[in-house]
Amino acid sequence: MMADGTIRQVQDIVEGDRIMGDDSTPRNVSSLARGREEMYRVHPTKGDPFVVNKSHILCLRYSKTTRPRFRHQRGSWTVQHCDAAGQVHVTSFRTEEQARVYEAALPEGPIELSVGQLLQLSEAHRSKMKGYRTAIDFAATAVPFDPWTIGLWLGDGDSSAPIITTTDCEIVDRLLRMTDEFDVVVQPRSDPYRFSICGERPIKGGNPFRNALAREGLLGNKHIPRVFKCNSRATRLSLLAGIIDSDGHCSNGGYDIVQKCKGLAEDIVYVARSLGFASYIHPCRKGCWYDGAYRENDYFRITIYGDGLHELPLACSRKRTAPRRQVKAPLRYGLRLEELGVGDYYGFEIDGNRRFVLGDFTVTHNTSTIKVRPTMSGGVGMSSAKGTDRSRRCRPSPTTWAGTS
Repeated sequence: MMADGTIRQVQDIVEGDRIMGDDSTPRNVSSLARGREEMYRVHPTKGDPFVVNKSHILCLRYSKTTRPRFRHQRGSWTVQHCDAAGQVHVTSFRTEEQARVYEAALPEGPIELSVGQLLQLSEAHRSKMKGYRTAIDFAATAVPFDPWTIGLWLGDGDSSAPIITTTDCEIVDRLLRMTDEFDVVVQPRSDPYRFSICGERPIKGGNPFRNALAREGLLGNKHIPRVFKCNSRATRLSLLAGIIDSDGHCSNGGYDIVQKCKGLAEDIVYVARSLGFASYIHPCRKGCWYDGAYRENDYFRITIYGDGLHELPLACSRKRTAPRRQVKAPLRYGLRLEELGVGDYYGFEIDGNRRFVLGDFTVTHNTSTIKVRPTMSGGVGMSSAKGTDRSRRCRPSPTTWAGTS
């Protein structure tokens, strides 16, 4: 991911480029790296695989126990943790209170290990090493129209007109409150569930909402423009709230959204992940009865869950969720490594802490990250590796190890 939020293939990175760091600040590319080495495909338990060389440094989190454990044989409380170098330590205490104080004070920083170092760990410790994604903050910029209304239209609007279909009174009330600020009026159409958003002055070019849709290339082409995708947290929360109000359904403390348009589905996942939510796309088939016949089509089901969903400024009270109580970290995932043999890699050197963000918001290190296959979630900014030695790829049992989530 580039510093402006756009996605670029790794082989297209040049010296002087600025890419997105894990703390939402730019990293400057100071030099490029090319070479051949043992290659591995990293398979997250949730998300899309990517390919790295054996020397590549992975950014990981250690899945520790949720509470100190009492060892009856020793008559003491123990805390297990992992330091930044990947070394696992077990510390004993006389009382549970001492153990809890110690555990609470442990640093939460990432662990940076090369693929080769990771393979040298015991299976038990490898299984506790988790990859992770992160939220990103973008600078606030002016938007052409109310982001919640744009999101609502993306979900339930006519693709070529400033018309929204809804049966929900709370949505209509929110639309009516929005009109004064943006010099528009909401007018019901002959269908009682369809509403036009019109300009206050009935003259040519006098509809600010339609003008905004046209200016951003949205008419006949539903997608999320970059001015909304890469904006302040408040703007992105409001946009996603509009989409969920129109097209989302509550599901196990999170949301499901079903979209026909693959590009729009990928944009929704991008916005959700940028806000720090876990989000994934799954192809699905859905059908309905129409004109006496049952018809099926291919769709994309988007799942969104995680901490902070209660912050969404939803208009529909029935879709609001309570703060998440689940202990499991939604942005962490288990890993499985698949050996690919010798291949070409592309990489670069960056400044700062040398950690940056892939197109799916995975945090990784700058050393020779290479190509990732194109994905339904907007891509990871990379593609498949070249020049792999096929004689080595045909080995049996390509799975080197697996860490469960």
